[in-house]
Amino acid sequence: MKYYSILIFLFAALNCQGQDTAKNVSKHSISFTGGMNVTYPNGSWIPGGPYGGKPIGSAGLWSSLSYNTIFLHTNHVSLGLKLGIGVVQYVYMAEFVEEVIYGPPTVVQKINAITFSPDIFSNITISKTIGWYNELGLSGEAVVYYQYNPNAIGDGEGYQPPLNFTNENEFNLYLYYTTGISINLNKNITIVPLIAFPLLNFTTLSPQSTSYVNIYNDFRTGIMITYNFNKK
Repeated sequence: MKYYSILIFLFAALNCQGQDTAKNVSKHSISFTGGMNVTYPNGSWIPGGPYGGKPIGSAGLWSSLSYNTIFLHTNHVSLGLKLGIGVVQYVYMAEFVEEVIYGPPTVVQKINAITFSPDIFSNITISKTIGWYNELGLSGEAVVYYQYNPNAIGDGEGYQPPLNFTNENEFNLYLYYTTGISINLNKNITIVPLIAFPLLNFTTLSPQSTSYVNIYNDFRTGIMITYNFNKK
């Protein structure tokens, strides 16, 4: 479904180019977004022989601040660019076998990263106060902190090193698609409850020495608050 949404988004953006260019005004705004980064299992088992684990879902915090410029505007569609910086936390959890019984959920690893994101976005007007917001962009993530749980079990015999979910990359690059319903509270303030999906992880296109990260997927939910400086 999300791929069809992207096609509709791109079609609407291209279609608006042929409309009244006299309405193409430059508008500027800043946005703050905050919410949860939800990690959920993509696999059913964490390697470790009879002492492996069962991955379970968890959530960390994420937030970003961006500067936005609308470069194309019609009665029904706005198209713009945004530059953002933020932070994101990944929390990986699992249940590990103790003899034949699962133990309590364990935080395997926490990762904090700084994010940098150039994006293209559009807002399609549905009514005077409601719109459909779409965003497509790159998210570069520089890892600044990660914490292993020494009790987490990995592959091998005897000594079990901590599981590594960083994929040994200090910098990761993703393609994200974000969508939501925009609500105009007044002429300057807009809020957007949104959800974001990573469409492509460029850092895992080549073989890596650690594959644990592929046991999990993630998506983001949150609320974006935008202050429009010169909205008419």
